[in-house]
Amino acid sequence: MTPADYGCKCEGCPFAKNGVAKDFVLPEGPRSPAGVVFADIPTFDDARLGVPMAANSQVGREWDKTLMQAGLTREQLLIVPVTACKRPHATKEAQVSKAIKACAPMRAAAVALAPATPHIVLGKYAWEGLTGSNKGSDAQRGFVKDNRTVTFRPEMAYFWAPHEWASFDIDVRRFGRMIRGELEPAPKITLVSASGQIAGIYLRAKKEGWVAFDIETMPANYEEPWTGKDPTRAQLRTLSFGWEDEGFSFFWKDTATHGQEMVRDLLADRKIVKVGINIVWFDLRVLARYGLKVTPFDDCRDKRRAISSTSRLSLAYLATQYTDAPPWKAEKDEESEDGTK
Repeated sequence: MTPADYGCKCEGCPFAKNGVAKDFVLPEGPRSPAGVVFADIPTFDDARLGVPMAANSQVGREWDKTLMQAGLTREQLLIVPVTACKRPHATKEAQVSKAIKACAPMRAAAVALAPATPHIVLGKYAWEGLTGSNKGSDAQRGFVKDNRTVTFRPEMAYFWAPHEWASFDIDVRRFGRMIRGELEPAPKITLVSASGQIAGIYLRAKKEGWVAFDIETMPANYEEPWTGKDPTRAQLRTLSFGWEDEGFSFFWKDTATHGQEMVRDLLADRKIVKVGINIVWFDLRVLARYGLKVTPFDDCRDKRRAISSTSRLSLAYLATQYTDAPPWKAEKDEESEDGTK
């Protein structure tokens, strides 16, 4: 078969030669795959060998090792390149987008073989092939949504940005758990409406000896929206407490005085470790303005920095390192320049 047999629009495609696909790569895998891999633009080795992420190429060898560590094999998966042909030298981004659109029929035909199968998206071009936009893949990286997870393109993780290799490995392992139905269940989230529920949170925190917490804030006034991220001016909106299996959230100003007093006691209880992220720079400073002292506390961000000096440190990013949580923030809120939540 050729790309044209799949319905690819080779005429006028910037990756084709005079309207004809040369040295092309087609989807490869079983007719009933365990999972689908939306791969990057074929490399020179892929095009030379005619196989996506070819096993005897430099990238392919590393890919097979990563799959093995995730409990998977190449033979289980349908690998679908975002374009059939490799990218010519000096090709502009607009031309890449045009080539991706030209190969849409090929991707659609491959996906039709396994429409409900878990899939993993490798990089921004593969993401563009699915969504029509090459923006947003980094914000979705590591999360599971609609039976899909997103990660980096393999060349980036293996060779260009090796500090991201660990994250890439984690993402592929998560893909393996998706296929096997082994994802961690999402915690139950409860919106607290009564002081009695806060008492229950306090009792469990005493029993466990620790509790995770977080706050959400809002601007001091909506003419200055930036003040919502300024700990000296941000207004406390919600408080949340939780553990691995459940979480509780409530609006501070709507909480009765008795409930607020229990929160004050919980945060100051020296027998309960309060665990958060970036709390020294932000949360503790906001809470102090409301007369809420937090002690003792543990900031996960400091521990992560001790483990990896090159890691990103936002809550959203670290959630993808240690949990199977679904995305809960809009892309624009994923990570700010100073690393705040």
